[in-house]
Amino acid sequence: KFVQPTEFKITSFPSVDIEDIYQMNYDVLDRAQDTARQEIELREDHQALAMLDKAASVVNTVTTYTTLGTAAFEDVRYEVEKHRLLVEMFLINRRELSDIVKTMSQTVDPVTERELLLAGYIGSYLNAQILTAAGTGVQEVVPAGTFFAITGADYLGELGVRVELFSEPYNKYAMQETSKGWVFCEIVGFALPSARAVAKGTK
Repeated sequence: KFVQPTEFKITSFPSVDIEDIYQMNYDVLDRAQDTARQEIELREDHQALAMLDKAASVVNTVTTYTTLGTAAFEDVRYEVEKHRLLVEMFLINRRELSDIVKTMSQTVDPVTERELLLAGYIGSYLNAQILTAAGTGVQEVVPAGTFFAITGADYLGELGVRVELFSEPYNKYAMQETSKGWVFCEIVGFALPSARAVAKGTK
């Protein structure tokens, strides 16, 4: 079967006044381009997560939990693996990481707990990688009180790229503005052919 995802543009239009270019004590042009790329990546993440969130309740049951620990991880993981798929990643909010750290002493031996505390982060749980979303407020990708279990890319879906991310310079001199900038643009489409590949837990 072939799936043709809906394609859409993701754009960013950073601009800098030429006065700032000459007055600021850092490379403001480089900073503006870096910020534009991060803005594009954030929009990609929001689009992908919206698709995962919608798919998570189509086939699988949404799990309710009070504290994110072994029981919650296993309940959500089971929703995916009951379809003979393997969960390869958990996507969690930074606040949910606190639950894991606070309950660590109940689930691991003292030596492992000390190693994890010294390392400062938890990279995997139940043989699946943990990806912790950074950012707060509008920059949050995974909402607080929510986490997802997903399979590997081969069974989950695809990010189809019609046009790779590119940039073109422009200026606003014709509009009597002394600024120059760039248009960053890409044309992509997300496809998630099987909703069985994602499950969700929520507080």
